[in-house]
Amino acid sequence: MAPIMMILYYLERKAKRSGLVPVHPYLRNGFWYGVKQFLLDADIGGMILILAGFIFLLLALSRGGTIGWSTDWVIALLTVGGVLILVVPLYEYYISPRPFIRQRWLNSSVVLAILIAFFDFMSFNISFQMLFFWRSIGLNLPPGKDSTNYFTYTDSLSLTIFGVIAGAIIFYTRRYKYLTVCGAGIRLLAYGLMIRYRHDGTTMVQAVWPQILLGMGGGMVGDVITISSQVTVRHQDVAMVTAVVMLFQSIGQSIGTTIFTAILNDQFPKKLMEYRGIDYDQATQESLQLYSNYGVGPDRNTPVVQEQIRAWNDAAARGLWAGIVFSGVVFILTLFLKDYVLSRSQNVVSDELPEKSPWAMSKDDTYERAIERAEEHELHGDGVPVSQSDKTLPTYETPAGAAPPITDEYVVKEQYPTQTMGNNHI
Repeated sequence: MAPIMMILYYLERKAKRSGLVPVHPYLRNGFWYGVKQFLLDADIGGMILILAGFIFLLLALSRGGTIGWSTDWVIALLTVGGVLILVVPLYEYYISPRPFIRQRWLNSSVVLAILIAFFDFMSFNISFQMLFFWRSIGLNLPPGKDSTNYFTYTDSLSLTIFGVIAGAIIFYTRRYKYLTVCGAGIRLLAYGLMIRYRHDGTTMVQAVWPQILLGMGGGMVGDVITISSQVTVRHQDVAMVTAVVMLFQSIGQSIGTTIFTAILNDQFPKKLMEYRGIDYDQATQESLQLYSNYGVGPDRNTPVVQEQIRAWNDAAARGLWAGIVFSGVVFILTLFLKDYVLSRSQNVVSDELPEKSPWAMSKDDTYERAIERAEEHELHGDGVPVSQSDKTLPTYETPAGAAPPITDEYVVKEQYPTQTMGNNHI
């Protein structure tokens, strides 16, 4: 990244010296005006509500299984966090002057992409959170980065290879839906194999193959799902939509970690009480003892340690069952994706000019033919046809082939009248 940043910095300074870079709108009316406009554009109020709500919920979920769900502060965090999350859409719709979730691009495809990314990363993190402990407790590998990297590198390599293959398939078929459905099914199979083989005595082959399948499915889901949201919005909204999808990916990761921790903290002592015939306090103490040495050492094969390992595996399996449920939700959601044809146009909802072929830039007359068609429509008084017809998505049909400017109303209210798409104001 450093060379790219240096080149961009050099070119920006060169452009400023040549007078090619206008003064940024934030700085035209003073420093504090710029700070205010930046905070409004970033929707800092909505961000605080989302972050605070999820932080309260995650903290309560991660600690509730250990100290008790009836504890006063756990109940308070669950209540306040839930209320803040419910307030977010109301704040965004009625109060926020520039909400980060805009009505103009919030269509069914974007919502599906957000939900798929959220649940997919939630189930993924549940499985990986278990892996960090199970590699030593179940496989008797030494604790440390080396044993962890064996699995993480396997998953990353599989994800990269099959992500490239998925991209090539989409490039030639111009379709993405059924590839995504296939990837979701493969990930579901991977979680099923984890439930079957993540226990004491598993061989290395049985432990690694689910990671390979997990990366294979991830290359078809995680690397592709943003396409379904990006092609259904106008070009100027792609960055915002992508950021929102990735935001919910990160939130899903955090919730997945918290869910597994809460299940393990709740079930592990109970399983120890069941297998060892001890009280809760002693079970809690033994659970901490197992974590301290990860079940390795000279006394691993003693009956006490074997019962502890068995209790941990059974408790952790409950977390994997939660992961496979969320993965099943992802599989069902992918069935509702719309299978748009990925033409060379910027998207499927506007009349923006398509991109030129990267293999024949000098010979490609895509722009010229598009301009000729626009001029023909102008002569006949017709609107320029959109890329693909979809009555569920907002579209523009304007003369002369020029889509009306899509910017926030507070910026363009003196130049352009407010445009509408259906019932949504822009």
